Amino acid sequence: MNYKWSDFVVRYPISGKRVILKSFLTGAVTVMTRKLLSNVDKWLQNKCATEIKSEIKNILFGENDFIVSVERDEFAEYRDSFLDTRNNHAKLFSFYFLPTMQCQLKCPYCFENGIKRMGKMSGEVLDKSIGWIIQYLKTNTEVKSFRCILFGGEPMLEKKLVIDALSRISSVVKTAGVEFWTEIITNGDLLDPSIASVLRQHDCRKVQITLDGPKEIHDTRRRGRNNYVSFDRIIANVKMLLDGHFIERVNLRLSLDRETADSIPSLIEYITKLGYGNRIQLSLGIVVPSLNAQTEEISEKYIAKKAIKAWKVARDLGHELPDEFLLGPWCVAIAKHSAVLQPNGSLQKCFCTVGRSEFDFSSVFQTPKSYSRDGRFELFERIDECVEEKCPYLPVCGGGCIHDSVVKHGLTGFSRRLCQKELTKQINMGLVLLKYGTRGDS
Repeated sequence: MNYKWSDFVVRYPISGKRVILKSFLTGAVTVMTRKLLSNVDKWLQNKCATEIKSEIKNILFGENDFIVSVERDEFAEYRDSFLDTRNNHAKLFSFYFLPTMQCQLKCPYCFENGIKRMGKMSGEVLDKSIGWIIQYLKTNTEVKSFRCILFGGEPMLEKKLVIDALSRISSVVKTAGVEFWTEIITNGDLLDPSIASVLRQHDCRKVQITLDGPKEIHDTRRRGRNNYVSFDRIIANVKMLLDGHFIERVNLRLSLDRETADSIPSLIEYITKLGYGNRIQLSLGIVVPSLNAQTEEISEKYIAKKAIKAWKVARDLGHELPDEFLLGPWCVAIAKHSAVLQPNGSLQKCFCTVGRSEFDFSSVFQTPKSYSRDGRFELFERIDECVEEKCPYLPVCGGGCIHDSVVKHGLTGFSRRLCQKELTKQINMGLVLLKYGTRGDS
């Protein structure tokens, strides 16, 4: 049988006459000398009489899939596997619960700017939501896990409603024999030990809080009424969550745009000095234009350069780095079982479109008869060009974010890819070198 390098393998030469190989399909990474790599190349081309050692074969073949049969159409396999997993093996329901769309802060880049923000969810909508969930789980018995993500606006503006909703939702989900846990996306300003205790009772696995830079920048951008500032209060609440062991880790999402990019390293240094180590998980949130906020577009090379600089600082200070930079292959909006519940009871697939009724696909006032389907998010032919180009980054890109494509192309964006190959290539290369190269290589 003849073999070839997988189409999803990318090579990264580093110092010391070594090369890092990364498969963006399997996620496998290995390092070998350039001489050994050359011998493998020759062996694959039938130009080397020496057989490759079995231990090398064990690394390059099998589940790592660095080397595959020449007969394999890997991109057809990827597409078939993706669709099969998405359509036939979906067991998780991701349910975004928005008790309100009001917020005490006024972030200039918020994708909910310019819309008529709905107020508190009514008791009738909550009642209907409980009934809708019960029926959904009866209709979709393949669902084995239920992830309830608190979102807004700012969900902590309606703590009593959140407490009531979590109690009722968890009860009906567990009664159906389905695993239940919670997450929360919050600005972090209104958290307190009482609500943190409630979240812990409902198996809260993730708290995500956004920071827009060090105090002087964050407090300029994320202000409330009467010039209300939030940085110190947010940091105090992060400490409260961790010191009280209400959650094992807090995710701090650091906004990256032209205004904040150069200050992110100093923010990471500040966070490190808090002394919580990897109990604080860092992520970068690239600020991009949305349907309601036309923020400045900056080049992919600029974003990649600043992101890698930030991750290098994080690595040097002992923080964990992500394995890969993902753009949208497993976005919640294209998941089979996912829904964003707005305060008025309407349902959407993407949390970036909330407040715009043209993106509603149903409501809790309608009995679910199948899975939470919005066909606009199932136009998977949008990756055809990626397949034709045999782009090795397809498994971590997935054709790019659908929301961002709609922002750029209008409604035709649902069926069009948003290629950001340079961004994907540069950030992933930087992460690979930071994680697996020597400090001099990066």
